[in-house]
Amino acid sequence: MKKLILLTLAILMISSIAHAECKGITFKGKSGASYCLSKHPMNWYSASAWCQAQGMNLVDVTKVCGSLTSTCSEFKLSDEEKTKIKSQGGTLYWSWSGISWTVSAPYCVNIADGGFGTSGYGNPERSRTDRYALCQ
Repeated sequence: MKKLILLTLAILMISSIAHAECKGITFKGKSGASYCLSKHPMNWYSASAWCQAQGMNLVDVTKVCGSLTSTCSEFKLSDEEKTKIKSQGGTLYWSWSGISWTVSAPYCVNIADGGFGTSGYGNPERSRTDRYALCQ
């Protein structure tokens, strides 16, 4: 009986950890992979820390999108996924990625249409506070 109680407690602890990973919005890309999106905009440094607090990292667009062209089909979301994000308080806007175009200008992904790139050069780019954390 004691073993059964301990096993039940262990299962409850594991299941509560699994559900607490993303404290933002979870959605699926075209491939079916799951992503976690913050509900509030932040700078790149805060976005990176926020993803790590979720047990994840900022999305690496070179791994997810393959070549660095002007769009990424993984983030050309279905209307259903777009509605899901909006209904949870999210926004379909630019999100930080974990890969840098230059040392100081990280790529950003637009989760509305799959577009990506940077919008500026230099260290101030990482200080922008109008982008969202996109984690995997």
